[in-house]
Amino acid sequence: MNTKTPEKQPVRRPFAPHVFKERFIRAVEFIEKNIQLQQVGERERRVVAAALNRVFGGEKTMRYEVCAWLTGHASTKSMSRAQIKALLRVLDIEDFDDVPIGEAIVEFRQAHAEALKEKGQQVLPMFSDSNSNSNSEGQQ
Repeated sequence: MNTKTPEKQPVRRPFAPHVFKERFIRAVEFIEKNIQLQQVGERERRVVAAALNRVFGGEKTMRYEVCAWLTGHASTKSMSRAQIKALLRVLDIEDFDDVPIGEAIVEFRQAHAEALKEKGQQVLPMFSDSNSNSNSEGQQ
């Protein structure tokens, strides 16, 4: 009998939307308490907005919707410095030319879908009726 407890595997990105939001909130709280935020200003807000526009293919409405869901503010202009700093870290960007990391792109797109779902938008079925009788193992 194996009495050794299995090692807990670290959670890897991309995170599911609810985990993403929870971890983001914790990151903001940590940053507020531990990080100097004087360097976070209008430029950093524009960098975040530009990066999120890139994530959503230029669809600003999508950026506003996901930001409102994640931070409580649709516009980066209304966000706290800690929220902007956390977004810079999540996206892994510092400048306008930086491309957000793949994991962040997936997280933000999934978060957008979750934001719409929470607002009451219907989820479209992924499979046609002819596939509804198939084995649903692995489907969420």
